[in-house]
Amino acid sequence: MRNPVISVGEIASVSDIPDWAFAEFGTGFGPRSIITSEVFEKLQNASPIAHVDAVKAPVLLLTGEIDQRVPPSQSKTYYHALKGRGKEVEMLMFPGNGHSLDSVEAELMSWEAGRNWFERFAKR
Repeated sequence: MRNPVISVGEIASVSDIPDWAFAEFGTGFGPRSIITSEVFEKLQNASPIAHVDAVKAPVLLLTGEIDQRVPPSQSKTYYHALKGRGKEVEMLMFPGNGHSLDSVEAELMSWEAGRNWFERFAKR
């Protein structure tokens, strides 16, 4: 998972594109839009964090340390939630990288980590 949105209700107020959560989940967005408890509940119920207990597949998280679109705390929260439940999870944090993870080092390490992850867990 590359810079994943884990808790949509939380990200709606801190992302550099706050309208994304509203639009993606069919909630109207306009100049007066705010996260009400009803909107927050709808977004949270559709979020991966709400279903963390059901995760069966191993998870690899690739995260930009200075991402302003999806705060790195989203990946950290998911990592700890999965780890705390005994799930197979690994997280790589890329210093100096934003949402695109586009430094040469991040591109190389992401590709290699993904390849190694699939080699490790893919059924042959």
